[in-house]
Amino acid sequence: MNLNHRNTSLDIIRIIAAFSVVSVHFLRNIDFYSAPVIGTDFFIMCIIRTLFSICVPLFLMLTGYLMCSKQLSRKYYGGIKKTLYIYIFCSIASVLFHIFYMNEHYNLGRAVTKILRFEADEYAWYVEMYIGLFLLIPFLNLIYQNLKSKKQKQVLLLTFIVLTILPSLFNIWRYDSLQWWRTPSINDNTTRIIPEWWEEIYPVTYYFVGCYLCEFGCKIKTKFLLIAFPLCTLLFGTFNYYRRYGILFDTKSYIAWSGFEPFLLSIIIFVLITRLQSNRLPDAVRKLLWKVADLSLTIYLISYIFDLYAYDKLNRAVGTIEEKLKYYFIIVPFVFACSVAAAFVINFIVKYMDLAITKCYCSIQKLFKKQKTEI
Repeated sequence: MNLNHRNTSLDIIRIIAAFSVVSVHFLRNIDFYSAPVIGTDFFIMCIIRTLFSICVPLFLMLTGYLMCSKQLSRKYYGGIKKTLYIYIFCSIASVLFHIFYMNEHYNLGRAVTKILRFEADEYAWYVEMYIGLFLLIPFLNLIYQNLKSKKQKQVLLLTFIVLTILPSLFNIWRYDSLQWWRTPSINDNTTRIIPEWWEEIYPVTYYFVGCYLCEFGCKIKTKFLLIAFPLCTLLFGTFNYYRRYGILFDTKSYIAWSGFEPFLLSIIIFVLITRLQSNRLPDAVRKLLWKVADLSLTIYLISYIFDLYAYDKLNRAVGTIEEKLKYYFIIVPFVFACSVAAAFVINFIVKYMDLAITKCYCSIQKLFKKQKTEI
């Protein structure tokens, strides 16, 4: 693709999403979820967890933004090849890391089984989900494109928000207990007042949000969004600290990927970045962003290996979670940089492997056609 036709803002969104993944996993790997939420350091970690919860929503909205015009065709289904190749390469790399660095026993059967079950790489749940979303996209587009007006599309969007997002706002309270409101950490039981069965289809909600933003954008003023993003991050982070104070932090529905917190934050940051005049950046910078952005899925998957390595070292050397927090600005950039370098190599291999497979396939097709002609 020519650089002049490239939307650099979307590349920036991809990179932010990939970096946010690495940042969210920082908390997971320093055992943030295994200690009571008390003190200033844990308040900071609640803010970090809140801020970087935008990672998966950004990827999903970007999918809707870019693929809202895709139609059902044989060529369309070929578009999943690169994702599958990258997943297989990252999974094989993960298996080899477990064998040679972590001294785990693997035979061929166990390795193949783990790859097929999306378990060789613990971050591969996203690929498993994305495959299903990819298969649905042409049909989701038929639904969206055949709605006749903006209002009808807003109703579609609202319907999915009600089904998947609103339960995380209305079903997280105890409406019958004043004591619970003073100290919500005393009891995890809450009152369900609206249906929440459909929460798990949140990827479709984000996909339609991306479609809608691509077509209509957002009319909220930039000035308001610039104020809203840090304010919401602080308020949501404080709320999460308040909700889990004195007990273990848990990814309850309000901060899960279907939660109202990441939903609002990711939409705000998505809109803000798409409004950047990023195409005015120097061509060299835009090209660099393009190249890194194209590695985003691989960065996401391969970061699992570098997380295993880096946090093994950190957790051996540093005792408390509060002390480990100080290493955020060392560990996260290190993992991200290593993941970018490894992703570049993997994507290079995948590119030429795909070309070789395509060439072989075309040659076989020509051979069969020639044989049929001779017959």
